Amino acid sequence: TWYADHEVTTPALKLVYELLMNRSQRLQLESSIHGLLLFRECSKVLVSYAQRVITFTNISKEDLYRRKLKGIMICFNALRAALCGCYLNFGIFKLYEDPSLDNVLDMFIKMLMCIDSSDLLCYPKLTQSYFSLLEVLTQEHVEFITSLSVQLTDYIIRTAADGLASLETIICTECCSILDHILSYIFKRLMKPNKKLSFELYPENAQFLSLIQERPAVFQRISTTILNIVIYEECRNQYSMSRPLLCCILLQPDHYQQLRKSIIESVPATRAEEVANCFDALMRGIENNLSTKNREQFSQNLAIFRRDVNDILKTSGSPSTLTVNSPEMMN
Repeated sequence: TWYADHEVTTPALKLVYELLMNRSQRLQLESSIHGLLLFRECSKVLVSYAQRVITFTNISKEDLYRRKLKGIMICFNALRAALCGCYLNFGIFKLYEDPSLDNVLDMFIKMLMCIDSSDLLCYPKLTQSYFSLLEVLTQEHVEFITSLSVQLTDYIIRTAADGLASLETIICTECCSILDHILSYIFKRLMKPNKKLSFELYPENAQFLSLIQERPAVFQRISTTILNIVIYEECRNQYSMSRPLLCCILLQPDHYQQLRKSIIESVPATRAEEVANCFDALMRGIENNLSTKNREQFSQNLAIFRRDVNDILKTSGSPSTLTVNSPEMMN
């Protein structure tokens, strides 16, 4: 009766959020059934609310956040609190064929799809809650992400790529982490023992892994965006950006060479050789893997690369943004 009244639903959802929040490790339920019961009952509330909120239409722009988006934001926060609360082993749901986890994850997708992409990145609190939840999902429940359709995965990756340009450092850092988790998963599944990429797909997650072949522009946009930020903007989380950038370079070496060529051609001919040397140094000592040692080496190389290229650009009067004119990027 009261599901459409935000003055009733908002406090109720906040209560669920507080119940699921394991602040200061107050919930010590690892060896008891209480963690499962807590999640199960709270998930019923979230799913029930989601089934109704996705039907809300014809809401004015002035009332959109208060009547719809705020409730969704709290649901996202509550789900994230449960997933990273460290008081429940989620494998038990599959073991006992309990649909609670699957239902609440399905709830997340349905609510996500009922939000316009422009609204998702327009309201700071909603944006923060979305990316925070997505970071946990891609890290701890990547199998769920890989089971989604190509269209949904494409949408998630694109929103994370949009978040790279956020002025909020925490959002940008979370987007880097999201993309790193997804790209690392793809790379590790496609990498063969001979250390060469193979696009031979297997039944498990074949649809997800085929994304890099079917929609290469999605991943090309990530590497282009990151290089543009690193070279031309004030990059406050350079270390985080090095993670997905290395994945993109290893997954799409041809596109990286195209980016390299485009940037070198954008500087005056008298400085082109210096920029080329910077790119050579960027990949010096980098192997075709995502080991911790290799990642750290690339992060160090990227810091030196940014410093040297910025010194060159300051005295060369080069463009302030990167433009890559390739058919793939225009699709």
